[in-house]
Amino acid sequence: MVQSIKLSGHRGYKDKATENSKASLIQAIDENLDYIELDIRKTKDNVPIIFHDKKLNRLVNKKKGRVKNYTLEELKTFEYQDGQKILTLSEILPIIKGKIKIILDLKVKGMERNIIKLVRKSNLENDVIIQSKKGLIVNNCYKIDPNLKYALYRGYLGKIGLYGELLKLHKIIAPIIYYVKVKPFPIRYINLDGPFIYEEFLSILHKRRIKIILGSMKVGKYLRYIEKWNIRIINANNPERVKKYLNYYYKNGLVH
Repeated sequence: MVQSIKLSGHRGYKDKATENSKASLIQAIDENLDYIELDIRKTKDNVPIIFHDKKLNRLVNKKKGRVKNYTLEELKTFEYQDGQKILTLSEILPIIKGKIKIILDLKVKGMERNIIKLVRKSNLENDVIIQSKKGLIVNNCYKIDPNLKYALYRGYLGKIGLYGELLKLHKIIAPIIYYVKVKPFPIRYINLDGPFIYEEFLSILHKRRIKIILGSMKVGKYLRYIEKWNIRIINANNPERVKKYLNYYYKNGLVH
């Protein structure tokens, strides 16, 4: 059964190389992972690049400010703290082709058509899942190409405020969360983290034949439930460690 669970490297292979970098991507390929998840933003001149944060500050040497305020030419003069360069989506697609599948997490709207054009040009339609936490982006992509695979990310929404309180009422609130946060969108997958991982909500998703991507936060906490919850992809910072846990759980009959 372990073989049916697909392993994905979160932001490439985050635990072994700079996130979303070429080294992180190559590490994921070398480890024979099934997928990588990469974050997509756009430059000031509307070029899709591989970068997670809104700002450069955390990852780029001696540079500050919002990614969207720099052109690609300017960003290419910057370096990550390990000396690597920021990559464009068009640069990474030839590297992954035939070697690994990819989850593209779109962070901002306005680049949907360009991204789908690049996916088609690379003949990667069967190897890509387009994901966003913004339902509008998913809907926009679906209108452009309804044949691609789409996913919603649902993670931090329940941790604070009203959602946090409502989610304590699991049995009552689960159908409402589904109809408000999931049903309006044409998805085959949902990427779940944190507060949305609970029995009642997952049961609804299973009945609707929505496949589950287990998100990167506290993956080990949920591994024993992968069969019960119909989890198909595990997106982890260290997939090698997850694979060892899975083998241990199955070997010792600990998976529900």
